[in-house]
Amino acid sequence: DMNCERYSTSRLYPIYYKWVQYGNSKMAQILHTIELNKRLRARDSKVNVYALHPGMILTQLFQYVSVIYWLAYLLLTFLCKSVQQGAATSVFCAIHPLVKNYSGGFFKDCKIMPPTLPRKASEKAARLWEISEELVREK
Repeated sequence: DMNCERYSTSRLYPIYYKWVQYGNSKMAQILHTIELNKRLRARDSKVNVYALHPGMILTQLFQYVSVIYWLAYLLLTFLCKSVQQGAATSVFCAIHPLVKNYSGGFFKDCKIMPPTLPRKASEKAARLWEISEELVREK
């Protein structure tokens, strides 16, 4: 998580723990986008960046998960998007002329959405950037 702590639930609730980690990865994507946008704007860059949620996509990735997940997937297929529908928000952010006004924003279903951010999101975004730099620095 963003506080570099381990959840004690990992042994007790392994399925829950996986979803917590998935959620953390999505939050990291949003925080990274916020910090990258801030750094690009400081350099007067014309590059725009966006975080987005494509939705639950009907792909073959579920062939690699446990039977429980696969059964849940089958039950939820009516809520899933096709691959083309899932790609729509990425394409929208890449080509729509008005989107450039929302660099650093979060998009879902081809619309700008207010993400649910943690307290002190800008400080956490900066810290995530620092940690990422440390992890990829050549030794």
